[in-house]
Amino acid sequence: MNKLSQVLIVDDDEVNNLFCKIVIEHSGISGDVHYCMSGPEALDYLSMCIKSGANVPDLILLDINMPFMNGFDFLNLYNEFGYHEQLHTKISMLSSSDVESDVKTAMKYKGVIDYVTKPLSEEALNRVLQKLDSAA
Repeated sequence: MNKLSQVLIVDDDEVNNLFCKIVIEHSGISGDVHYCMSGPEALDYLSMCIKSGANVPDLILLDINMPFMNGFDFLNLYNEFGYHEQLHTKISMLSSSDVESDVKTAMKYKGVIDYVTKPLSEEALNRVLQKLDSAA
């Protein structure tokens, strides 16, 4: 049985998105993995889910370094729109950056439960799930 109804990956790297989808599906935590190639696309996706009454993601894996809107810009708008209070969704950063200032900045946002460096591993995914369970 799936633990999460849906996982959303927000990253401009299609290869990483497909890799993450494989890791998530192989782990058995969710069979519904969606990805968006940019922050604006992800915000539109969340808005569409809310308006249509569709399932919203339980977990978002969010990259920091993306063109047009980086992960922190996404988080700022996510919070500005009130999604951090309106949705049950939790966020884990998924970035190639292991810079301590990025980690500290990310963890200051409500709804951000973890920070994982790429590539996503089943071990890291299990750690995120444990934090997701304790945040519920």
